Amino acid sequence: MAESNFIGSKSNPFPDAISAIAGIDNWEHKVVENRKESGLFYISPTSSQFVPFGMPASIDNIPPGSFVVTATTPNSGNIHVPESARRHYYKFKPNLWHRAFLYRGQNGDYAPCKPSMFRYKKSKKEHYYLKECIINDEFEILIFSLPLVWLLTTKGVKIGGRHPIHFGTDFYGLSQHYGNKTSLLDLTSDISAALFFSCTTYDSAEHKYKPLSENHLRVHPLGVIYAYDILNPDFAISAFKDGTQLSAIGKQLFKNPGCQNGFLIDLPINTDFEKPLYLFPVPDGKGNITREPVKRVHKFYFRHDKALIDLLYEKSDEGKIFAPGDILQRHWDNVLDEMKSVMRVSYKAIESNLRRNPKETVETLTKKLKSLGFEITEKSQSFSDNELREFYYELNNGGWDNFCSDIVFPGSDGHKYWNAFHDLPSTPEYRDYFKFN
Repeated sequence: MAESNFIGSKSNPFPDAISAIAGIDNWEHKVVENRKESGLFYISPTSSQFVPFGMPASIDNIPPGSFVVTATTPNSGNIHVPESARRHYYKFKPNLWHRAFLYRGQNGDYAPCKPSMFRYKKSKKEHYYLKECIINDEFEILIFSLPLVWLLTTKGVKIGGRHPIHFGTDFYGLSQHYGNKTSLLDLTSDISAALFFSCTTYDSAEHKYKPLSENHLRVHPLGVIYAYDILNPDFAISAFKDGTQLSAIGKQLFKNPGCQNGFLIDLPINTDFEKPLYLFPVPDGKGNITREPVKRVHKFYFRHDKALIDLLYEKSDEGKIFAPGDILQRHWDNVLDEMKSVMRVSYKAIESNLRRNPKETVETLTKKLKSLGFEITEKSQSFSDNELREFYYELNNGGWDNFCSDIVFPGSDGHKYWNAFHDLPSTPEYRDYFKFN
């Protein structure tokens, strides 16, 4: 796409957000059709998805809004997956059939586009983003204090065959989705989610999304939608030579990522999201393939309109469609509020950090954390009894049925595996994990 004065460029923005979404959606359909005709259409729901159980009889039978059980590899930082389980590790990935792009919405034109962890220059005293990392470690401890998370991710469940199947809990991706600073940027396969984030701002004091104000629009009259070109067919995890890494967070036990059809891109410290190039294979018509550098990221501008922003916010149920809130959100919001006055982390978080940071010791990390203003405590994060009662009550009163409703196990026997997964709460070996004890 030409970068000069095309509709959607900075000098010729779409007139409003709805026009932008319609124009980008139309462009995506054309790209998909062109790639099909040229033999360069890569994304298929059959690619690396639940390989041991075969491929779907008809890929068109997989509903567009579903989450497809997808074979993947846990990232190297995931200490909760035993080595023996790495061949049987899966995620619930948003269906990408007939998709050419992932999207990202921003309420203004912020350059360079970097993850939250890298937006501010660190002083030498701040020790290689130790503050952000240790908070993520404490967050991880909270997530894995829930027994059901441990069952699905670490122990695994037998729903067919002799090997337990592990369904990955992406603690680092969840940390990004629930308000912590990470090296990740959010992407989505749902352009309406990108639209929502391009028309709202997050109020960290009230812990809720709000429609953009008139003051914001005076400073940032244009919103931005990024379209990230999906080129790799097996991108449950895709690492590129420039160091960027793309992954699906998809559906998790905690709600936000699934409601947003979430994907993540992990960027190195000095990488601008807008800059990465990709060597795209192009047939020359003579049986040869040449590789031409193309942008992986396309940027579209649109004019903000206050009345439309307020309408979209109302239709999103004040953001609850995309960020409905759950025990994790409320618990961690309280932790972040407390950290504004007293930064406190546990020795257990330090031990967790050491597994990824072997050059340090408990003593050296403790010293560095205290120099940053942290207090160290024996008590690590865990959910309260009231929070757990709320979680299990919802889970057992339609929550688990709803969680399973749009999950697809591809293959001719997919329905058998879906039934076994759906019936876990009544399976003798696993039913205690679905109860508050």
